[in-house]
Amino acid sequence: MADDNITFWADDLADSIIQRQSYNYLKKPFPILKEHTIKSSTSISGVPHIGNACDVFRAEAVVKALRDAGKKVQFIWVAENMDPLRKVPAGIPDKFEAFLGRPVAELPCPEDCCRNYSEHFVNLFIDSLRDHFGVKLKVLYMDQIYSSGQLYPLIKAALDKIDHLREIINLYRDTPLPENWIPWKPICKNCGKIITTRMMGRDGNEILYSCEDYAFKHRKIEGCHHEGVSDIRKGYGKLLWRVEWASQWALWKISFEPFGKEHGVNCPHITGKPRIGAGSFWVAGNITEEIFEWPEPCPTKSPNTLQPYEYVLVGNQKMSASMGNTIATWDWPTFSSPEALKLFFLRKPKSQSNIMASLKINKKYKLIDVDLDIPKLIDDLIDYSKLFYDYDAQNVVTKLNIEINKIDMYKRLYKLCQVEEKSPPQIPKTLPSATLLEIIPLEKIIGKPNLVQKAFEMAKKIFHVNQLDEKEKKAIQLSLERTQTYLQTYAPDKKKFEIAEKISPEIQNQIKPTEYEALKIFIDRFERNEWDERSLEQEIYTIGKQILQSGKKMFQLLYKILLGKKSGPRLAPLLLTIEKSWIITRFNEILT
Repeated sequence: MADDNITFWADDLADSIIQRQSYNYLKKPFPILKEHTIKSSTSISGVPHIGNACDVFRAEAVVKALRDAGKKVQFIWVAENMDPLRKVPAGIPDKFEAFLGRPVAELPCPEDCCRNYSEHFVNLFIDSLRDHFGVKLKVLYMDQIYSSGQLYPLIKAALDKIDHLREIINLYRDTPLPENWIPWKPICKNCGKIITTRMMGRDGNEILYSCEDYAFKHRKIEGCHHEGVSDIRKGYGKLLWRVEWASQWALWKISFEPFGKEHGVNCPHITGKPRIGAGSFWVAGNITEEIFEWPEPCPTKSPNTLQPYEYVLVGNQKMSASMGNTIATWDWPTFSSPEALKLFFLRKPKSQSNIMASLKINKKYKLIDVDLDIPKLIDDLIDYSKLFYDYDAQNVVTKLNIEINKIDMYKRLYKLCQVEEKSPPQIPKTLPSATLLEIIPLEKIIGKPNLVQKAFEMAKKIFHVNQLDEKEKKAIQLSLERTQTYLQTYAPDKKKFEIAEKISPEIQNQIKPTEYEALKIFIDRFERNEWDERSLEQEIYTIGKQILQSGKKMFQLLYKILLGKKSGPRLAPLLLTIEKSWIITRFNEILT
């Protein structure tokens, strides 16, 4: 029915997983599972960033939806640390040029604090997800999976069924794989590179290889020309990408894994047959069913339910560790809330996500929040919290033009963005981003303790409460600290201002006689009356219109006296935030 409530995509996906009946490529029933396993993974060949976290957050949303449906779920995250280093990421020492082509699991730690390169960044990434974003998962390293022999039965199965494996992959290719193709990539025992090895043949568990030059888009990596033998039982190498992905699903009995849109193109389930150029997810899915005898972790044939995600863009460029236009997950909580980042990824998972803009300075990128993406996320969370707690909800519905059958969906979105498992009993007393941005610069003239107390009073007024508990006070203080960092690091110039310590002689000399008259009237009325934002704003406009023939000129006059420039934050809230006596003293300086 048209008025049926629209459910959230993660709940739809969880329902599809629960209701699944069969394999996708074979006529076999789906196995009865006592526990579902949801997988996320990240290649550690670059420095992890918030773009990598989107896969984790989307998987976590499905995990939560399954648990809310009463199902037992295991959530695993895999460090793809057998991938070769193809390019030295921005911020990594130049000496790592010498390690190009080697698996990142075998590179030294860039800061000499961890076992290796991949462990260093896994620790930073996963610790930040756990400590700041509340993500609970089990971490697995691919180098350890290979060396422990856990994948050996599946590697052997792929090689024993290589003719059928080749046939499956060729269904999705224009050019067939050669007859001597082998899906194993050894690490050269002589130079330690994995990108340069080429398979020459197989003898049981042993793969013969040679180490040869390898050219790709960025450069050529030289092989050492060593010829050797790789024993697949020892796991000193890796399966080729699509085969490896399929083997992981079978090894860990995966029910679902999120994937990027590029991996999901040309879905064969829509046409009912393999398609040339199909995304790697579908190729791996076919492999995992026919070679490894595990169902493809795609529980639905509906693209709207599956939700493959897009790249994260910065200023319309792909966020990339090698370019350096990234934001680390461990940096995000210093300038915004973890819930805001989850909202960024979970709200419209199929849409391309653009955040901030990037400016290249001396070959390095500086990120600037030109369109105020971060404050907008904070304010959207506040609106959704009002829906969730039914606090001024009707005004939010009207403001955002939310259809009635989507209200529950937005409530669910808010719930899944939360870091804590249990929602607080009352609505969080979060200050709007505009308020935070306006009061932070006042610390210079009123001091930090007064600024914090001012923020508490504003929160009590906004939410109509007489007091705040300690947890609410700490949350407000944290939001002040994050806003301070945001202003210093990412905010555009239009959001930055300082209260001038003194009125400059230049400004003093610019004041015209009519402006003196307007200022006198304003000081008198401002001092004698009590104001709210709307009435004060109207009064400023009225005085300007009467005395200066322009309300705009009156605003510019007050801005110049306070800030030393003709524009700034919303004037009425600024005047009401600063102590009235200070404002009057400052304006009187012009008249004396």
